[in-house]
Amino acid sequence: MLIEHNAGRGQLSVRLVLVLLFLTIGWTHPIVAQEGSIRFRITTDTVVAGVSCAPTGRAYAVVYDDGKLDECPMGVDTIIAGHPIPRGTWIRLHPSQKLRSLWLNEHQEVQGIPCRGTGYKGWAVTFHDNGTLSLCYLSRSAVIDGVPCAGASFLTEMTGNSGVSLDDQQRLTRC
Repeated sequence: MLIEHNAGRGQLSVRLVLVLLFLTIGWTHPIVAQEGSIRFRITTDTVVAGVSCAPTGRAYAVVYDDGKLDECPMGVDTIIAGHPIPRGTWIRLHPSQKLRSLWLNEHQEVQGIPCRGTGYKGWAVTFHDNGTLSLCYLSRSAVIDGVPCAGASFLTEMTGNSGVSLDDQQRLTRC
């Protein structure tokens, strides 16, 4: 339900206020994505909850009910939690606004590890709550903690052997 009233007080919910805001500033097609969030398309570079977001194309940006950003493509080159993030990289944030994951538009080193990037919903890069790298798919073979790890490909992904995982202290746990 998009309109919710506070019992007896007649106050509109944060969700309705966000939908009305989206419609007035040029975001199109706001819909409830799941309980606790709203999906919408962005048609021009727009600042959402203090974050510069680029147009989403056919995909949807998402905000939490409280107005904080969940996900969108970056509108400018930026740095989040010490990680350089180029324009167009799709980011996902925790409700606390810490970096959760990325979809890189091109291959890029993250914390010194060569991660594969092919765009939105491609090869994911994820982070621990402390901001350190949790998972990436290698864009090329690399030696991590003295262990040779193969680059990721469609074939290695089909066999389940392509992701590199690190613990929150940046020690290799799988490759």
